[in-house]
Amino acid sequence: MKKRIFKIGILVAVILVCMIISTVESDKNRIVSDITGIVATPFQKAIVAVNNMIDYGGDYFQDMQALKEENAELKSKIILMEEKITESDEIRSENERLRTLVDLKEKNKNYDMTGASVTAIDPSGWYSYFIIDKGTNDGLSKNSVVLDSGGVLGRIDKIGSTWAKVVTITEPGTACGAEISRTGDTGIIEGDSVLDGLCKMTSIGKETNITPGDYIVTSGSGDVYPAGLTIGRIKEIKDGEISRTAIVEPTGNVKTPKEVMVIKNNTVSAE
Repeated sequence: MKKRIFKIGILVAVILVCMIISTVESDKNRIVSDITGIVATPFQKAIVAVNNMIDYGGDYFQDMQALKEENAELKSKIILMEEKITESDEIRSENERLRTLVDLKEKNKNYDMTGASVTAIDPSGWYSYFIIDKGTNDGLSKNSVVLDSGGVLGRIDKIGSTWAKVVTITEPGTACGAEISRTGDTGIIEGDSVLDGLCKMTSIGKETNITPGDYIVTSGSGDVYPAGLTIGRIKEIKDGEISRTAIVEPTGNVKTPKEVMVIKNNTVSAE
């Protein structure tokens, strides 16, 4: 009987030990799992963050590329629009210039005139001459007077069949009989290299009543310029010992002419 009880006791003890060991192992596993989880969690979070960053970065760079392409496309459209606006402005300006030349021709019906385009301008910057695309084939000749809607520009100095060189009124050495339209006082228009696109009216009487702003027109003296064509306006007056000199600003575009009118004459043969 005692042996049976002893055996049962041993069996119970073994079972209890096994249960304790099982519990301890379970706790160890749980502890290990907890430690593993504590250690692994930051790495897992880092991996997730990197993955998110990669995904976001990919989307970001894709968006940036799309924005760059869109920006380039918009810039191209802006350039095209600016070119169209510039072209439209140029056409509008050209139409206005041509209209003024037509009006000029209508106002001067007593002259036989033809239009011409400027193909080259004096590169020296002295505004001494320019070239037009009309010549003897168009009925022009040496000394034909050239003007625009503002006034006299100069005269033809050399000419070919399809071109002509126009010497401007601001070219040193040129001369033109002139008259102050308000007072009737006369003088001579001359070019001067130091005046930078201006000219001067010399031989004006000492007692003349002229003022800045007075208009100067051709007097008709000489064989080149007919009377009554506008030359410019007085900008400044200088008194000399025996006469006065007026600095004159041409009203015609002698600096950057584009379209002009030419008064035909055939009194001098072409060169």
